[in-house]
Amino acid sequence: MKFALSTFLLALSVVVAGQDSDPNYGVISPADGTTISQNTPLNLTFAPHRYFKESAKTIDVFLLNGATTISPKAGINAKQVVSGMTPNIEVVYDGIQAQGYQVNIDLTQLSAPVPGDRTVLVKESFNGFGGVDSTNYWSQTFSVTA
Repeated sequence: MKFALSTFLLALSVVVAGQDSDPNYGVISPADGTTISQNTPLNLTFAPHRYFKESAKTIDVFLLNGATTISPKAGINAKQVVSGMTPNIEVVYDGIQAQGYQVNIDLTQLSAPVPGDRTVLVKESFNGFGGVDSTNYWSQTFSVTA
């Protein structure tokens, strides 16, 4: 039984690792390591990979200062830049067409000094399996220059 469980966990970790590196879902743009001028709009392209019995509803988008991680008993200073956006593009993931989102975000509204690292945080609301209201959070770090 121990061998079967460890084999299952290893297989699961390979599947999850493989999904994390797929460039065709999640936060597609900005790509990891992107550097952008503060005067250039940030192209956010988001493609939630939904199970066929789930459906996209809306996203909210936040800009965070720095390469932010969440820790216990600490708030996160974030500026909401998109609220209640519905899907507005079609994306293809693994040969299947699905709903996605694309928006250009004005970076001149950043409150922290430039240059520096920022994080875009996407709060995705969707109809989960069985019609259950569900939420996922997705993020990507990028750099801003003056």
